[in-house]
Amino acid sequence: MLPIAALPLAVTACGGDSAASVPLPAAVVAAVAPAVSMSFSPAAIKTTDFATLTWTSTNAATCTGSGAWTGSQATTGTIKVSPLAAGKSTYALSCTGTGGTTSSAATLLATSRAAALPIGLYVGNPNGNEAAPMARFQSDWDASVGQLQRSPQFFGTFVDFGKDWNEWASNARWTAWSFNQSGRVAGMKPVIGIKLSTNAYWNRQSDAFREIIAGQHDQAYRDVVAAWRDQGFTELRFRISYEFDGGFMPDNFGNDAATLALWKQAFAHVADLMHAVPGVKVLIVWNPADINWTSHALPDAYPGDSYVDVIASDIYSALYPLSLHDWSGGPDAATPAVWMQSVTNRSHFWDHPGATPGSVDGSGWGLVQALALALAHHKPFALGETGVGGDDVKTGLSDDPQFPANLSARLNDFVAQGGVVDHVIIWDYDASDGKWRFTGVPAKAATAAAWTALAEPAAGP
Repeated sequence: MLPIAALPLAVTACGGDSAASVPLPAAVVAAVAPAVSMSFSPAAIKTTDFATLTWTSTNAATCTGSGAWTGSQATTGTIKVSPLAAGKSTYALSCTGTGGTTSSAATLLATSRAAALPIGLYVGNPNGNEAAPMARFQSDWDASVGQLQRSPQFFGTFVDFGKDWNEWASNARWTAWSFNQSGRVAGMKPVIGIKLSTNAYWNRQSDAFREIIAGQHDQAYRDVVAAWRDQGFTELRFRISYEFDGGFMPDNFGNDAATLALWKQAFAHVADLMHAVPGVKVLIVWNPADINWTSHALPDAYPGDSYVDVIASDIYSALYPLSLHDWSGGPDAATPAVWMQSVTNRSHFWDHPGATPGSVDGSGWGLVQALALALAHHKPFALGETGVGGDDVKTGLSDDPQFPANLSARLNDFVAQGGVVDHVIIWDYDASDGKWRFTGVPAKAATAAAWTALAEPAAGP
């Protein structure tokens, strides 16, 4: 049969002398093969997150899945997919109609989700005796949990070293009782800061260390542990002499070998006391600040593995660079405000706060070295305190999402090397030495979102 294009459009009627229309012969219409389209959104996710598979087809009567799914499928549809294991999953679809069969496929890439970080919060201490302060604590706590989208596993608090040794037990009892009254920390584990002196020992901390070593304050430390135990808390973490490498603490370890030696003995003595209190699990946290303000090498202050259960560091986003060297290779900045606009400069400071042009990794201490020390001693690592806040002029950006992102990258690297993160206490609190609120502060919207990403809640359908 001639193709349709070759047929005459008109013929002369038999016996006639004029053209007349006659019916065309019926053309054979070829059946059209099905068309199939498939796609994932997003095409790459973390394990246990969800992606949406969308597919459409035309000129198809039936469709059959193969690969990561099987059996009869609708000719058009969507499903949510949540892979439990890392790897590629290919979803193939064959659709059949009168014109034949057409196949298509879409591939989803799932990468392993890092273990969710064990998150803790500090929003101040509740006051179990007064309604207004308690309501404020509860409101602040709820705002933080709502922002992070995860219920914390830990909460931070302190023994008031402004009080005399003989008042520590009552202070601990009241604090533990107040937290219970708040109705916010049931089942959570406290991370408690406790000092190796009181405020009465400024500039004579060695006297406090000698008294501790001699056993004069044993009962005070035992009673603090018992106070929390008796309020029903079964696992306690004590940050003994937290931030001891800063001259802003009365129990700092000084700048001479003799003071350091006494500090280590006092630390070991208190660790043994607390470990020995019955009826409760006690973990001792060795917790300097990320910036070493002294002439000591921080590893020299490590008291020994039997006295330490967790190695920690306190790190905030505030910047105190020793030079305005540009770590990306550009010219040195003219002012701190210009220097801190560079993500590279800020990240390098957070990793190596003592860095100078002559010493890329600084004075031998910073977040990178703290993580390496934890790996070397096979100890879990923690961030005893962390927060974002600056003045946008000299001490960094007030709203800096890069800081939580930098922490996340370093902690993930640590875990990839076999390390364990014990806890991360995020401060949503404005103290006298810094503004670290990230809820109820519209100017810190980017930081708030970055803390949520650090907490990495499990995605839902």
